[in-house]
Amino acid sequence: MFNNPFESLHDTVAEAKEEREQLDRLLIISTPRERVLVALLFLTVIAFGAWLAFGSVAQKVSVDGVVVGPVGDRPDSTGLVEVAVWIGSESAANVEVGMPASIRLTGRAESMAAAKGQVKAIASAPIPSELSTAESVPFSYRRFDIVVDAAFMHSLLVPEKCVVDVEIGRQSPLAMIGAGLL
Repeated sequence: MFNNPFESLHDTVAEAKEEREQLDRLLIISTPRERVLVALLFLTVIAFGAWLAFGSVAQKVSVDGVVVGPVGDRPDSTGLVEVAVWIGSESAANVEVGMPASIRLTGRAESMAAAKGQVKAIASAPIPSELSTAESVPFSYRRFDIVVDAAFMHSLLVPEKCVVDVEIGRQSPLAMIGAGLL
């Protein structure tokens, strides 16, 4: 704009005004490719809005635990496994019998490291004596009995560390944003 010292100031100002006027015009979509791009962008925004309002997201509680072993004297075809877990008091209130659950064994290859099942029973257990001296314990010791595939039971090395994921329900993303969960 002011690069040439021999141009008159009047010409330079007129050129700058013309450039500003070009920027003030509306965006014109002229080619079919641009129209398709704008339509795809519009559809993406509409689909995202519909998912926010009508979609659902699974909520789950993940807790660390130890697979204690099969329930009963010997592993049988029912596939009932006892898992001892440390769970927060707030999370414990959300877990109920019949909810879908999965057990992920830590320190194993992915091929035999997980099993899907269902929570069959929940029992409270006393807090071990070494922790009972603490004034306030923010978690509780629970025992989950989870029904899993019998093949998973035969691959267990008891006791074995695990992570238990319990699906506690589904909720729309918009409701989760409103509740401050997302």
